[in-house]
Amino acid sequence: MPKTNKNNMISFWRVVFTYLIILLHLFNQYFHITGWTIGVEFFFVVSGWLLAADLKKKDRTPYGYTWHRIKRLYPEYFLSFLVSGIFFLVFNGFSAKDSLFWFETVGFRELLLIHYWPWQETQIANVVTWYVSILVLAGLLLYSLCKRLPDITREIIIPLAIIIGLTFSYRVTGSLVTDYYGDFIYSQKFMRGFMEMGIGILLFDFNEKYSEYLKNKVVQWIGFLMLLFTAISSYFYAGKVEYFHLLLISIGVAIAFNTKLPFESKLLAFLDTISYSIFLNHVIFRAYIMPKYFESLSAKVIVIYIIAVTVFSIVMYYLSRLMIVGIRKLQNA
Repeated sequence: MPKTNKNNMISFWRVVFTYLIILLHLFNQYFHITGWTIGVEFFFVVSGWLLAADLKKKDRTPYGYTWHRIKRLYPEYFLSFLVSGIFFLVFNGFSAKDSLFWFETVGFRELLLIHYWPWQETQIANVVTWYVSILVLAGLLLYSLCKRLPDITREIIIPLAIIIGLTFSYRVTGSLVTDYYGDFIYSQKFMRGFMEMGIGILLFDFNEKYSEYLKNKVVQWIGFLMLLFTAISSYFYAGKVEYFHLLLISIGVAIAFNTKLPFESKLLAFLDTISYSIFLNHVIFRAYIMPKYFESLSAKVIVIYIIAVTVFSIVMYYLSRLMIVGIRKLQNA
């Protein structure tokens, strides 16, 4: 198992919100609606936080940073694309000709991570990968802006993006996550990702500036409780309350992420390591396998689903590591 993370507070919440997201999608499959999609907001905010940390610690160019992220994200992404693509084509009854047409018109964009740059593509094999697509593009733009125009970006561009993004989504749909307005379908995912990663950057700066005050354990555990409240409350509520949940996530991240949990756990570190694989690979279970064998949602179905997704994701994670090792050997041959 991996060594314990020196900041296992981030690890803990990444694991929690990963499992909440995969449960959200399972519940939606059985028409049991929750607000756990707020977990995506958590990940965008944390991604912005980690981007700002990279800016401080590393001397990368924007494209160097983006290439670093692609090398980390793409091997598991590629394998999940192959598996989810096969399930998508088989379960939808595509012929060989239809499959080729799908790949030429839609699939190749998904393979290249450009299926949400920033337009919204339909009929993608793995619907959750929009997040990875937005993460790469928004990360490139924000890193470039923070590197070249640090003061203007932090004092003008990001605050404006937050004001415009929140105002637009609140007035048009009343939800951070809705892409439907009347009979019109549009995508606000890029705006959502750029804005929330920007929030993460500002939170990192806040934490750095006031770190002495935030070392107080009471303050840190208030942040922990805010994140816990959001995880519980969002099960019951969605819609306009999402803006309040985003506020709680932001405060929780700002004041809790420079502390550690009072225990060390190699299991937590391992689950954090495979959390990205869990996110990528749960779709085939919730969309194809579980509905085929289980007609209704139950505690038994939830347990089987969690175990199956976790075990499969472990296999996919290690396959991606083997693929990386194989590529490196070919390069050095």
